Amino acid sequence: MVERSAATEAASTWPLLIFDPFDNNYYEWATRDVEDDYTNLTFTLDDGRYTWRATARQGFVWRVWPRSEDVDDFYLAIDAQNVSGNRYAQYGLIFRNRDDSYYYFEVCDTQVFRVLSLYQNEWLELIPSTFSEAIRPGDVNHLEVIVRSDEFLLYINGQWVGETSGSYPAEGQAGMAIGLSNTGEESTLVFDNFEMSAPSSK
Repeated sequence: MVERSAATEAASTWPLLIFDPFDNNYYEWATRDVEDDYTNLTFTLDDGRYTWRATARQGFVWRVWPRSEDVDDFYLAIDAQNVSGNRYAQYGLIFRNRDDSYYYFEVCDTQVFRVLSLYQNEWLELIPSTFSEAIRPGDVNHLEVIVRSDEFLLYINGQWVGETSGSYPAEGQAGMAIGLSNTGEESTLVFDNFEMSAPSSK
């Protein structure tokens, strides 16, 4: 595994690719309402907040990403808050999103996080549901991922919570996701301060 202090030190020097406080929609985030077999989902981007309101028709995960380049090594961060009172709603960061395959670092306000990989329509748990006191239910949670080669370092509110690895996809886009597990379940999630940096191209 990547030595944590070396990884965080390296990531702190990487040039900033995106910092988006959601004051406008420069990065072309999804704003069109969704209504399909899985969910009714509305997006609102205003007042420096990117708000998602979802009702599940069945269990689902929905992801979005900004207009950006594919990256392999990178630092990724978001401020996320569950404002609905549904503590079972999942939310977090996706990365290396390519061809319907991606990684998902999710948390929920039961103070549990996990890391999933979706590949060929099959979910794989890279880190199973894990309790962490770093998660602040009902409050803003600052989520971070550092990716170097096949190694992923995970942080919640500045606290290291775990690490894992994955080799495919080897690069892709990054963004956010939410998930609900049960029909009729509702949730409102708010995102702010999306940040991504990456090593300079050689």
